[in-house]
Amino acid sequence: MNAEDRDLAVPAAGRAALVDRADFPLVHQRTYLDSASKGALGGPVRAAVAGFLDEWDDGGARWDLWLEEMEAARGAFARLIGCAPEQVFVGSSVSSAVAALTTALDYRERPELVLFEDDFPTLADIALTTRRLGAQVRLLSPPAGGPGGTDAALAALSGALTERVAAVVFSGVHHNGRYELPLAEVADMCHAVGSLCVVDGYHQAGVVGVDVTATGVDAWTSGCMKYLLGSAGGFTLTYCGDLLLERARPLAVGWLGAAERFATARSAVRRRADAARFDSGLPSLLCASAARAGLEQVLSWDGGAVEHHVRALVADAAEALVRAAGPRSRPPLRSAGAMLCVPVDDIVTVRRSLAEEDILTGSWLDWLRVSFHAYSDEEDVRRFVEAMERRDLLRHIIPRLANGS
Repeated sequence: MNAEDRDLAVPAAGRAALVDRADFPLVHQRTYLDSASKGALGGPVRAAVAGFLDEWDDGGARWDLWLEEMEAARGAFARLIGCAPEQVFVGSSVSSAVAALTTALDYRERPELVLFEDDFPTLADIALTTRRLGAQVRLLSPPAGGPGGTDAALAALSGALTERVAAVVFSGVHHNGRYELPLAEVADMCHAVGSLCVVDGYHQAGVVGVDVTATGVDAWTSGCMKYLLGSAGGFTLTYCGDLLLERARPLAVGWLGAAERFATARSAVRRRADAARFDSGLPSLLCASAARAGLEQVLSWDGGAVEHHVRALVADAAEALVRAAGPRSRPPLRSAGAMLCVPVDDIVTVRRSLAEEDILTGSWLDWLRVSFHAYSDEEDVRRFVEAMERRDLLRHIIPRLANGS
């Protein structure tokens, strides 16, 4: 629900953090509202990275321990999203994962690949390279954000889906709050015409509950540096369903995905039968250790409570911001997942001014991104809105967008 449809009063009862904030020193030092870019560093991840460095310093090449960490991360990810470890492959980035998936498809009978034009750039960048494989890339016009954005996105997909479509590739939660798509509904739409449903779940993982088996998606991928609390870049995990594995023949391969990893005769290499056929070369094993620790910390929390908590904080922040801006302003805010997105006319000034108040936010182009996690609380919302008022930053909010988006 958009802020325009709510009562403008902020709830009187503050929302406490769901977890011990002392485990995340950054949230004590500053008001941290940028988990959509990078999760705050917690104690378990810090310990995992220190342990990796200690093992390296003490024993040199500890391949046995490092590969165990990679497999532990694979298993933790599988538990988080409701699948088996054998249905997950590891990689170094969402870009590499999506590239591996889309270049593994046969486009002779189903030549079309469908995406949204305004989705995260890596998706379209990768899809366009599949033209060399005979794919016809169809970029759907971006749906308007705000109220109706999700319905518009679903309508656009419905109109594009035919038996010529090999796969639809999209973000489950748009990186800039345009929409948040119901995965089961999209998967059903795709399967009704025999196409695959491939999801970039980066802005869902860790804050929005996802059961890949129940929703029926064919692939779902995420890195670990945002809400999954891992280190920056270097390690990604991707679910592959049976239908995708049946159709996919990977072109981007490496020794980790071979049935016999250490065989020296490579003239007739057999790929693994499970999702690990997409495993390529080694991802960052230090990042794998951090990812395992972050995933286990997230798994120790009540996922349903985390989702309810972050959505409530987004709603509270939207209501408070609208109230501060005045009822006539009605800024065209967007909210999706754990993010509130605010259009501003000078993003550099707004973010710099907030940072001078020790409030860290994110951005995408001219949109201020305010995002929450289990360690966030109502005090974070209050500090943010009060700083927007005190620093005269409300005047930078664009009251309405010229193109209606």
